[in-house]
Amino acid sequence: MKYFRRYGFVALAALIVMGGILILFTVVFGGGKDKNGTKDNHYKRMDEACANVNSRNLDIMVYGKDFAPPASFKYRGVTGFDDYSLALNKDGHNNCSAHMLIINDPNNELFITEDQWMQIKALVDQGDFYLVVLGDKFGIMSAVGLIDTLPKAGTRSTIIWNKGKSSAPGFADNPELVPFYVEQDLTNKDEQLLGYTMIMELSTHDIYWT
Repeated sequence: MKYFRRYGFVALAALIVMGGILILFTVVFGGGKDKNGTKDNHYKRMDEACANVNSRNLDIMVYGKDFAPPASFKYRGVTGFDDYSLALNKDGHNNCSAHMLIINDPNNELFITEDQWMQIKALVDQGDFYLVVLGDKFGIMSAVGLIDTLPKAGTRSTIIWNKGKSSAPGFADNPELVPFYVEQDLTNKDEQLLGYTMIMELSTHDIYWT
C-alpha cells in the first residue's frame, strides 16, 4: 500500500509538471490569440477598430488586391498613381486630414514599374501622404529611395509617413491582433489578413498619428 501511495504521488506530481509545461508551450508557441468572448464581441472589437481609423478622416486608397475589410471601413480602390487615377481633388477627396495609399500585394504578384515607384515617392515627399505596403517590395523601395535599409528577412509589411522620415517595417505582421473569430471567418486569409492586422494596429497605437 505504501508503495502505491508513494509512486502514485510521484505519478501525480509528474502529471502536474507536464501539464504546466504544456500550458507554457501553448502560450509561447501557439494559442496566443484571444479566443475569449463571443463571436459578436470579436466582431464588435473589429468594428470599433475600423471606427477608430475612420475617425482620423483619412482618404484611404487601396491599390492591388482588395482585402475586403469590414463594411464599416472607409476606403476606395485606385488603379494607378498619377493625378487622374488618384483623383485627389475630386469627389471631396481633398477634404481630409491626410491621404493613405495602401499597396496590397501579399503574394508579391503585382508588377509596379520603377517610374510608378517614383510617382509614389513623390506623393510621400509631399508630407500629407501615408504609404502602406502589404507584401515584400523592399528591394525596389530601397532602389528608389523610399527606405534607407532593408528590413529583416521575412518582413511582410511597412508603413511610411512624415515625408518618409518615420517608418515601421513589420507593423502589420502580427495576426494575433485580429480577433479570433474574425480571422476564422476570412474567406481568403492570404489576401486579407495583413489588411485586417493593419486596421487593428493603426487603431491601437497613436505613434502613427504624431
